[in-house]
Amino acid sequence: MNIWGYIVQSRKRIVIWKIVALLMTPMLHGCFSSEVSSERQEAALRELVLLRTEGLALAEFIGTKSTKPEVLSLCDTIRRYYQHTHPEFLRICAGRKITLVPADFEHLWNAMLARFDTSQLPLEQLSLRLCEENLRASIGMYESILREQEWEDICYFSFIALPDLYTQRDALSSLRRQVEATSSPSN
Repeated sequence: MNIWGYIVQSRKRIVIWKIVALLMTPMLHGCFSSEVSSERQEAALRELVLLRTEGLALAEFIGTKSTKPEVLSLCDTIRRYYQHTHPEFLRICAGRKITLVPADFEHLWNAMLARFDTSQLPLEQLSLRLCEENLRASIGMYESILREQEWEDICYFSFIALPDLYTQRDALSSLRRQVEATSSPSN
């Protein structure tokens, strides 16, 4: 074969490889996209586990420290929310890899303790503020999941969880303002 015949043959091979590459690119992108989506899903579930753990821990803590009936009532509402949604949350976590180690929970606990140690607020006010921050973070996470609409079952759970969280946020915010008003130095 002469040099021109080889060049023509090589160009055909290059064109064939380009076609193969063009056909494979969407499939490869799907693999990478699926892998990234899976990692993001695991990270979202991990964050939800930590937020739910923190929220329940705060409700339990406030419930043991407060003597105000309205605060105790709200803590009961928050606990019932977690009890009511727990089976569905476990269902969406089933079969998924969620990497959590004891250090994650220790970090959560230590961050909470550090807030209590450094704050000048009375214990009950700070507890309510921390609980409110947790609710805002949880709502933000669920809203983000709904906006992305990437994971059907997690979106469905978010859709179920949000109305109660909105109600809790509003009640907690109102209660926190009420507690702060009654414990201000002018009263």
